[in-house]
Amino acid sequence: MAQGIRQMAKSILLLIVLFAFLGCGGSTGKIRENIAENAAENIIGDSSGDTIEKKVTVHTKYAPFYPIRSENVTVQSSFIYSFLVTDGDTCLPRWDWAKERDWRNFSDKIQSDGILSFGGVGAEAKSLAYVCDEEALLTVLKDLIDTYRIRWLDFDIEADMLYENDANLKRFKVLKRLLHERPDVNISLTLPAMPEGLTEDVRRLIQKAKAIQLPIASYNLMLMDFGYDYPAEDENQTLMYHYSKSALIHANEDLKTLFHTDKDFFKQLGAIVMIGKNDVTNEIVYPKDFVLLKNFVVNRQMALLSFWSIIRDRPGRDLQTSTGMSPREYGNTPYQYFHLGKL
Repeated sequence: MAQGIRQMAKSILLLIVLFAFLGCGGSTGKIRENIAENAAENIIGDSSGDTIEKKVTVHTKYAPFYPIRSENVTVQSSFIYSFLVTDGDTCLPRWDWAKERDWRNFSDKIQSDGILSFGGVGAEAKSLAYVCDEEALLTVLKDLIDTYRIRWLDFDIEADMLYENDANLKRFKVLKRLLHERPDVNISLTLPAMPEGLTEDVRRLIQKAKAIQLPIASYNLMLMDFGYDYPAEDENQTLMYHYSKSALIHANEDLKTLFHTDKDFFKQLGAIVMIGKNDVTNEIVYPKDFVLLKNFVVNRQMALLSFWSIIRDRPGRDLQTSTGMSPREYGNTPYQYFHLGKL
């Protein structure tokens, strides 16, 4: 009988833990514990029945990041071309990794079905909205659209940029004017996230766009660099997937709250991971993580699947130009993650 009571207690405890995880609530510590337990029990699938082999056809856009510079990429794809910035003094765009070349000199690399990404973190690479006035910024954006014949603009807003209130509001106002003139253009925001969902700073930024009724095609979450409180080196090689899945589920709930609606926002969410070793090097996005995330994105019919970056998709030690993984972990030929992510 004592054994039966112990077994019943274990079952009740398991139900409590499962309820807390599915309810997407609780403290950071509980989220870490629940994700770790879920990952250990579910090596190749998630609770919705996703498996590595499962294939579903949807209209999710697959576009890895391509930092524009001199080198060529030998695979064909839509890409997120990054990053368009300014030198901090003049309202002239430039590619952050190709500062010495005119921004118009890369038409041979940029396909019209891709996405132009605007960044600008740091003293030497400011966002265009930081320098340009409204009229000049509108002109620059239209020049970029016309030069590259592209119809999707993405704005990476993170770190100190989240606090540049004047620049962010200016950008949003200009983008609303742009959409009035070019209604066929999509606007997306790339934003930091945590396994608990959107941070307070990110929610405040989205509120600014909402306040002026700026249509956002997708909110693309950077599912990376969660920090050393989120150990991700596990023998099942799925913890980063479970952290990422948690972030997306919580972000969906956050957006429901922000917009005062019960409708799901998964179709307006994008998922971006840093393949291989992240800047927080205890975090590793293994191939298994990426395939499981792809299946989650596809099954939820999300807007975008992406990774940083196509020029890192190879074995090696340097995190700028490789995954930081050995050939034994990664394989001997490049673009392994790219091919795994194809929809």
